[in-house]
Amino acid sequence: YAAKAVSIPEPGVGLEFKGHVGDVDTLSVVLEKLRSQVVTGALPGVHPLKPRRLTTVRKSRWGTSWEQALILSRYLGQLKILAEPFPVRPAVMGSTLEGVPLGYTGAVVRVQLSEEVLWIDPSCAVCAVGEITPALWGGTVFDGQATPLPPAEAGDLSIRHDGESLAA
Repeated sequence: YAAKAVSIPEPGVGLEFKGHVGDVDTLSVVLEKLRSQVVTGALPGVHPLKPRRLTTVRKSRWGTSWEQALILSRYLGQLKILAEPFPVRPAVMGSTLEGVPLGYTGAVVRVQLSEEVLWIDPSCAVCAVGEITPALWGGTVFDGQATPLPPAEAGDLSIRHDGESLAA
């Protein structure tokens, strides 16, 4: 409820997006727009899930990961793309207590495109659409069902020894 209340007045995505369709390319452009407007930051002693007014976040040019997720979901909603922001508790924080929002320091946006579900991490400066920062891999989404985020993909590392040296 509090997250919806702070989004009024809702920050506008901009007229340059008029006519865009809901596809991965549009998601990438909107995500880059958000990243150009807001960088990740936080105030000491302030709960990470207590957002400021989203227009204030944009004016200040910095925001928590939760505030960034809220703005991104509003932008995508204006483009008729189904997007929901969720706080995330990193896996390193351990298991969660049902209904208790403690340790939820990250945030993601779940986007539904046709039959595909994508997770977007707006506070990760190098993550593309469908990627989340490694700190959130396997984390728990605060969505009423404690949905786990995708775990880290298994890497393939091979080491070759050719006489005097090792090569990966």
